[in-house]
Amino acid sequence: MNSIIQLVASAIIAIIIVVIVMRQTKRAETKMSDSIGELKTSLKQVTSILHEYRKFRTAFDSSYDAMVIADINGTVLFINSSVTRITGFSRAEAIGTKAGKLWGGLMGTKYYERLWKQVKSDKQPLVTRIVNKRKNGERYLADVTITPILDDNGKKVEHFIAVERDLGMPPVGAIAALNAGGIVKALYLPEKSKRVARKV
Repeated sequence: MNSIIQLVASAIIAIIIVVIVMRQTKRAETKMSDSIGELKTSLKQVTSILHEYRKFRTAFDSSYDAMVIADINGTVLFINSSVTRITGFSRAEAIGTKAGKLWGGLMGTKYYERLWKQVKSDKQPLVTRIVNKRKNGERYLADVTITPILDDNGKKVEHFIAVERDLGMPPVGAIAALNAGGIVKALYLPEKSKRVARKV
């Protein structure tokens, strides 16, 4: 009789264990199904982000104008291939360096102070004309747009995007006119066959 009770008790314990295991397996299957669903959703989101990134990268790299993304201190994070074509500086030379140290720095202190005040302090885009230099030392005139990229709250500048169009050799007097706050237009003087700058 004692062995029958032990056998029944063992069977009850076995049934209880099987029920517990089945419940845990069911919960695990539900959790796994939920996790698989979350993974599928995440994978779709990542795929969509990568697709958008590829479109952005293609547009960025195929632009004829030089395009630079810099951090808050003006340190270059990304450049497109036109930067190398225009300035002569490679991607490896540019990334991690301030653009002004490579192809800029020709304008006066007040010019750069106004530039940085507008894009960094005032958080406003800037459209300007500037004289820069290529890696070989040759100077060139450029139209530049610098746009501050703000944080999600729109309060703090996180990055800058600069777009630069090469306008060729600067006319004589371009730096002085630009430093004085003017816009430079090239005037061709046929009798002298050289370009001079006029502040307008």
